[in-house]
Amino acid sequence: MQFNIDFEISSLVILSILIIYFFIKRQHVQERSKIYALYLLLIFFDIVLDILTVLSSYYSHIIPHSIDYLLNWSYQFLQIILPVIFLTYIITLTRFHYKKIIWIFYLPTFITLAFLFTNPWSHAIFYYDAMNVYTQGNWQILLYINGAFCMLAGLVISIFYKKKMDKYLFVTILSITLITVIGLLIQFFHRELLMTGIGLVMSLLILYFSFENPDYFTDALTNTMNRNAFISELNNMYLLMNEFHLLVISIDDFKSVNDIFGVDSGDMLLKNVAQYLKTVTPHQKLYRTNGDIFTLIIPKTQLTEKILKNIQDRFQEPWFINHMNIHLSISICLLYSKLYPQDPTQLIKMIDYAIIESKKREHGHLIRVDEAVNMALKRKTEIEKAIHLAIENKTLEMHYQPIYSPIEQTYTSLEALARLHIPAYGYIPPDEFIHYAESNGSIIDLGYLIMNEVFDFMKHYQFQDIQKVSINLSAIQCMQETFADDVIQLCQQKNVNPKLLCFELTETASILEQNICIENMKKLVDFGICFSLDDYGTGYSSMQYILSLPFQIIKIDKTLLNTALTNDKSQIILTTTLSMFQKLNYHIVVEGVETQAQAYFLSNLQVDSLQGYYYSKPLPANELIHFIKNHT
Repeated sequence: MQFNIDFEISSLVILSILIIYFFIKRQHVQERSKIYALYLLLIFFDIVLDILTVLSSYYSHIIPHSIDYLLNWSYQFLQIILPVIFLTYIITLTRFHYKKIIWIFYLPTFITLAFLFTNPWSHAIFYYDAMNVYTQGNWQILLYINGAFCMLAGLVISIFYKKKMDKYLFVTILSITLITVIGLLIQFFHRELLMTGIGLVMSLLILYFSFENPDYFTDALTNTMNRNAFISELNNMYLLMNEFHLLVISIDDFKSVNDIFGVDSGDMLLKNVAQYLKTVTPHQKLYRTNGDIFTLIIPKTQLTEKILKNIQDRFQEPWFINHMNIHLSISICLLYSKLYPQDPTQLIKMIDYAIIESKKREHGHLIRVDEAVNMALKRKTEIEKAIHLAIENKTLEMHYQPIYSPIEQTYTSLEALARLHIPAYGYIPPDEFIHYAESNGSIIDLGYLIMNEVFDFMKHYQFQDIQKVSINLSAIQCMQETFADDVIQLCQQKNVNPKLLCFELTETASILEQNICIENMKKLVDFGICFSLDDYGTGYSSMQYILSLPFQIIKIDKTLLNTALTNDKSQIILTTTLSMFQKLNYHIVVEGVETQAQAYFLSNLQVDSLQGYYYSKPLPANELIHFIKNHT
């Protein structure tokens, strides 16, 4: 039989280039990567042996029989081993964890190997006939059965883990299996065409570009491993049940470094920091997991506390970059894996959460990730779930706080306040759940749900003296291009008088500088809705912005009131602020009125409206109705 080795030679050329590039670029060495490297080399030798066995058969009159037999035996051996290496790679890729039954997947390979090792006597796999010509034995089909079984087992495992896997990962495994099976089928029915090599090389290329490309695991700037490599290594260490420590180093306010010294100096600084962190211990692995965040995985045998102290001491000293001394502050999170041995995904969430929390605190902070952090993350997760359910089921509670007018001596407005209740935690403070809603993007849907609830309330309950109902507005809502049009449409659908409606915006510089927000405000003012600047005295607004924006109401934050009756300077600041806004003809509301003395003091200053627990706490709609009736 004449064999066509053109496909195998082409495969060998492509594979040689891939091997050279892979081993030159590779720095992320972990279990899966090691299996891929082994698979790569074995396929190389498999193709070489395939070509050599063909050439050996052509020149059997020159090549000794023992050499020819050894070449064919070695080739058959690799043909048995390669499918099981592929299966092992799939098992590692999917993180298959049923170790007690894993031997079943390798049983056909062991049986086939037994036939191969006894082949010199049984001639079951191959033999040489009377003319000394290579001939397939009766049990040669075992190689195809073993290959098919390993492919099928890999596919079954992938389907079993499909819900837990990334869709791209599943499609990749499916494609590789299909290509390999097609190659085997062509080889089986057209034995003169040596096609297994090209199928295997195509599979290797798909795996390389999907999961094993060194660039996918390498940070281009610092030449350290990146977040992809970190997640991969973390999963691998959990799979092997290795204990380790994590040190997460976050450079505080790194944006200021770029702003002051320039991006080039900032990049060089990151390179120097990475170079230093590589040297802190010989057995650690360093990853740049975010722009200004580095993570060290340290074996549990290392003296982590000493390493931590060394890092903190180094950052007390300046970094010399481009003839400049630059001082850096870092926040550090320290975590021990043995405290959370079950779920690497949860551990990553805890790290990310701890880093965010550390950045909110003073610079140079150390957070030991412990059960308290775990419980805080659990609370955050439960709140986010509750927000989602409240939006989906329209179950958000609305309370309304009456606002008193000392001039008219009655309640003239209401502030609508959303309430989120979770059985395990009770009522969640609005500042907390609104913050999470803004962070995860659900604030848009939540905001429209609040408006729907309030508009329905305004439609069904009309009070004689109530002139305004205020709704707190998120900056993110106001910066949506269609926000004004959506509100106008909703008002018309619900038949709500826009003159009874007021939106409260918190004093935030980022809001006031957004053109989209300003345009939305002006469009809604033209429609008849008024705007109130909330929490004045806590934010960053300048008078220039306040005067240029269509605010009609200024709400003075309670922090200006709290010490006004006991501190002369605080009282001067408050009275001066009130006087200024009164002269500018703004309607003034003072928040946080909790005592009779405060109410009397503010009434004498001719403040338009007073809000606080001295007058009433926020009330559900049914309680509000009775309250208004009893105080009219």
